[in-house]
Amino acid sequence: MTTILAALAFAPTGANLVPAFEAGVLRDFAATGASLAGQSRRTDFRPEQHGFRFVNTFKNDVIFDIRTGGLCGGMVYAALDFFSARRPIPATIDYRPATGTTLERYIFRRQLKTFENQLDKWAELNFNPGGARNSEFYRWGIQGFDGGRLQELRELIDAGRPAPLGLWHADGHPDRPGDHQVLAVGYEMGRYNGRFGPNAGDLKIFVYDPNWPGHTMVLQPDPESQTFFYSNLSNREAGRWLTYFVDKKHQPETPPAIAETDLGPNDGRIRELILEIGTGGDDLRGGNDNVSVAIGLFGRATHRVANINGGARWIGDYTQFVPIRLPAPVPPESITSITISTNFGGGIGGDNWNMDKLKVRARGGGIDRILLERNASPIKRFTGQVHEHTENLRWLLVRLATGSAGLSGGSLNANAIVSYRGRAPDSFNNLNKGQPWRPNTTVRDALLLKQTVPVTLFSLICTYGRNRLPAWNLNTLSLTVRENGRDNVIYNQTGNPLFAFSPDRTSFQVRIP
Repeated sequence: MTTILAALAFAPTGANLVPAFEAGVLRDFAATGASLAGQSRRTDFRPEQHGFRFVNTFKNDVIFDIRTGGLCGGMVYAALDFFSARRPIPATIDYRPATGTTLERYIFRRQLKTFENQLDKWAELNFNPGGARNSEFYRWGIQGFDGGRLQELRELIDAGRPAPLGLWHADGHPDRPGDHQVLAVGYEMGRYNGRFGPNAGDLKIFVYDPNWPGHTMVLQPDPESQTFFYSNLSNREAGRWLTYFVDKKHQPETPPAIAETDLGPNDGRIRELILEIGTGGDDLRGGNDNVSVAIGLFGRATHRVANINGGARWIGDYTQFVPIRLPAPVPPESITSITISTNFGGGIGGDNWNMDKLKVRARGGGIDRILLERNASPIKRFTGQVHEHTENLRWLLVRLATGSAGLSGGSLNANAIVSYRGRAPDSFNNLNKGQPWRPNTTVRDALLLKQTVPVTLFSLICTYGRNRLPAWNLNTLSLTVRENGRDNVIYNQTGNPLFAFSPDRTSFQVRIP
């Protein structure tokens, strides 16, 4: 969240579902005079388990083309909602949800709730003419008594409640982040006693930060500069703030049901494609002007999904991630084409849209790989007259059979090089993935080709090292090019052996006429 106050004009929504702390639960350490040194507490919230899997890289179209960056507060509130409801975070959504989807709208709405809850806190920190109150604000963060921020944080954590924090930017630090929101999940006092004495730098606040998914970030005071920084970042200026405040007004809501694709067992068959579609300088209007996709499947009917933007506007210079669930599990080489189409009308009122990026990721069956990535400015400009763009995938299907001597794997592996007429070759390393190819077995692989011109040479190379490892016999090699929905066999030979690999004969080359 780089701009906090820009979106305060929104009318926030939300319902309180749990009561506030009961009286008497919180402890006043200043009244008792107890030393806080050596104390350490952690809640059950683990950022690696309970935080979202994607990075907070949202862009928000507040008013037409007036934008804010990030939904850190909404992600914090939403993650805490899932945690409080004892529901797992959507585990397979490791990509930023697209504009208009259920999860994105929920996070956005919870962001607005943070503005409502925290308005007084941000306003207080904003009253700091010329940085006159910098030292005061910093000291609030290390004050463990009389209502100091540290005392407020500890009271929530000690009660088992993760504490939403607002982080206020630190002036004068290049590369500094802006105002931000995170979730404190624990603390460790070290030698610091919470009363402005020595060793304040020992204090550690453990947080979930939506900008750093999968990690527990460690926020510590820096007494010399009177700021707070992430001590587990190599570039400490990438995470440094003047102070923080504790949001004690959060009340969890029941999170919505989020649809996820069952990625299935490790059977080598994909269940889902994630389309990463980048909009360039001309946006997608949405409403009645929308985008559809058609997935070409070898030997199957084309899978069509209409209105993948859900009628939402896709702002310029921003990327959307769209999951496409396949009608049935298929091997990756069954994906033969991706067609993006629009329904724009012509004339003065028609929409235009620049698609600058198209990336296709296949998931399921133990597979997670990129099938396609195109970038241009634009790849295609869609207009009232131009409605369709197709990317064809080209596969080389390799079938080989070992003879009486198999491939041992480990440090002895098989690589392939595919050469073309007048183009750079494609290299494919470690086809066997370090595993053995046992004697008298048949192996199949599908190599995704980058070039569209004819294949002229196929080389199979064995990586013998210094050790005189055993030979392996290749008895059969069959090569088939799959493109435009058709299979074309370009090589098919058998021998006994067809080729015997050894430390002195490491390469078998096939010329394609």
